[in-house]
Amino acid sequence: MHSITIQKLKRDGDFGSGGTKVARLSVDFVIGGSSLLAELVRADGGHADFMGCFVHGFPAENLKKMKQLAAGLEPDTAEKRFLLYLCP
Repeated sequence: MHSITIQKLKRDGDFGSGGTKVARLSVDFVIGGSSLLAELVRADGGHADFMGCFVHGFPAENLKKMKQLAAGLEPDTAEKRFLLYLCP
């Protein structure tokens, strides 16, 4: 059985190229020493602009997500999936 831990996930901000990309700190899940986000990005062909579902500065949303995951409440999608990573 693999261990599950967390690590900080930093999305750098960028205000160039005619757009705005806000910096965010969130949580990445690490399974057996490997980043779950890195594995998902590799499997999906390289798009990596995501942040974890627990984001610094959003305490109410973090608590709601924690309760949803811990209690197995209503999933986020019609396909009964829980979102662990979000498109910022």
